[in-house]
Amino acid sequence: MQDQDDIMMSILRHLAMMLRPMIHEIVFEAYRQVEDQKVEKVEEDLITISDAMKYYSCSRATIFNWIRDKKITSYKLGGKLYFKKDGLGKNLKERNFKNKSK
Repeated sequence: MQDQDDIMMSILRHLAMMLRPMIHEIVFEAYRQVEDQKVEKVEEDLITISDAMKYYSCSRATIFNWIRDKKITSYKLGGKLYFKKDGLGKNLKERNFKNKSK
């Protein structure tokens, strides 16, 4: 009976070692998909600096000046600048900041 238990334990250990990489792959892929969905959701709510320039009808330099002067709020994601879509009107237009470059 002890020999059968030892053989069964050996088989189970071997199966666990064989399955570990597959389980790791499945868990990693599921995690990656969740992270991708989070990034997509964040990107839906954000616009690029080019879009902000069009929205305000101003230059890139003006946008950077406003960021520096804290007149608009920007966010960095993956090394790129973004702005919240719903925050643009609240930032400059509702605060009555004038575009000095016009």
